[in-house]
Amino acid sequence: EYLMIGLVDGDGFIYFAYWKKDNLTAAVAHLHELIDNAKNENFCDYLAIAVGGSDNWRNDFYWGYKKSVGRENSRKTMPEWLPDLKAELANRSDAILTDNIEADDVIRMWAEQCKAHNKDYIVISHDKDLDCIEGLHFDPRKWRNYHVSEEQSDVSYWKQLLMGDGIDNIPGIKGIGPKKADKLLEGLQTHEERRRLVCQEYYKVYGNEGYANLLANGRLLHIMRHVNDYFSLSKEEYEKAISC
Repeated sequence: EYLMIGLVDGDGFIYFAYWKKDNLTAAVAHLHELIDNAKNENFCDYLAIAVGGSDNWRNDFYWGYKKSVGRENSRKTMPEWLPDLKAELANRSDAILTDNIEADDVIRMWAEQCKAHNKDYIVISHDKDLDCIEGLHFDPRKWRNYHVSEEQSDVSYWKQLLMGDGIDNIPGIKGIGPKKADKLLEGLQTHEERRRLVCQEYYKVYGNEGYANLLANGRLLHIMRHVNDYFSLSKEEYEKAISC
């Protein structure tokens, strides 16, 4: 029996749902319609929807997490009934509200579990952060499917560590944007080569603070594959990389 499981970033759908809607009833109807359409478009038998809870350990780790100017401005325009819309989604039988981690973490954990049990899955999200997950993807904003190979997922991971995440207010390396990150990683073949390059770039820009900065950014950017899967890089590995 062939089954397809849709792993859904519920937070994205919440924002799609309230866009240009002036009341909760209309937004709720739009929310379920959007999710049903994505499910049907991808022939999913089941959905697993992750909705971000109110707490997240990253907020305790870094005071500025997700406090970019863009995010702060968008919060001012959110409708007062947004928490009710979020509760509506979290109350679905195929959804969970995350506890102390992000929806992204849960989606990647689910993907790892699907792989371990040979279950077919598709990641349904417009968030490029989830391109660290190999396999089928569906972007509900652009309404398109694409596939992320194992190599592409690794490149995406290290690219993020180079450039940070402006939306989430994670600095990365000063002066490195998407194009420069792509150029730096171009031609590198393995996970080890990419890790070495990233270590060297942090050292080049930050000197003695490079290791601490890389650890801090890595901890914020790393999306968990299982419980307590935090970013790790020993001082020995870092020293070896920058000495090459």
